[in-house]
Amino acid sequence: MLLKRIELSLLICLFGASALAQEFRATLQGGIADPSQAAVPKAAVTLKNLETGIQHETTSDAAGHYVFTFVPPGSYTLTVKAAGFKTTIREGILLSIHDNL
Repeated sequence: MLLKRIELSLLICLFGASALAQEFRATLQGGIADPSQAAVPKAAVTLKNLETGIQHETTSDAAGHYVFTFVPPGSYTLTVKAAGFKTTIREGILLSIHDNL
């Protein structure tokens, strides 16, 4: 009987710990390319939350890839700036819980 109680307690603790570890944020990633589809490295990429005004910033890698992780759900604007290129703004990005866009 005692062994069953210990097993049950352990099981409850394990499920409780996994529930706390559930992620509620989103990931947004993409690639920056020029009109000829060549990667644009070192582009400044800014993700701005429209409700809070909080901005996240990153730089595209050698392959033009960028990633924003652990982003709270909400509405965002993405701005990309790179030397020799026109600034690009994408509005109306809606991120929900667990999104990986």
